[in-house]
Amino acid sequence: TSNTEPKNLYLHGLQREQFLPAIDLIENDYSLLDTLKKNTAYFRKKIESIGFTIKSGDHPIVPIMLGDAKLSQQLSQQMLEMGIYVIGFSFPVVPKNQARIRVQISASMTKNNLNYTIEKFEKIEERFWNNFKARAEKGKMKIGLAHSMLMAGVYKESSDDPSPKDELDSHK
Repeated sequence: TSNTEPKNLYLHGLQREQFLPAIDLIENDYSLLDTLKKNTAYFRKKIESIGFTIKSGDHPIVPIMLGDAKLSQQLSQQMLEMGIYVIGFSFPVVPKNQARIRVQISASMTKNNLNYTIEKFEKIEERFWNNFKARAEKGKMKIGLAHSMLMAGVYKESSDDPSPKDELDSHK
């Protein structure tokens, strides 16, 4: 080769003996797929039972629908601070008003992993819910509007009211 040719321009493919065990595993052992399906069904059922709306299906990428772009970013950040990596998506990645958090389930997750994640989602949901429910019960606003605005960090009754982030931070 000449000195002007780029070195290692192309990566060499795997040798046959390197990928055959993986093919054999995929073709003959369904235990990982079975575990993934069970984990996905379990998580989807539990996350809906605590009040979150998800896109229907059985896919292990679970979109938790929030509707608000700011909310999806805030909640994904709060979850990260609690040790859970989820991604918030909003327009233009998804249609307007269909912002969401994407949770990816894997076969390597244990029931404890899944329960921990669900507990953290529940903790966030309860904190926000208690805050806006109290405001709505005082007649300050309708519950649906309070939920949307508070979760998005838009509404603050007074300068003394905690923002959603402040509310979450105070419970760490």
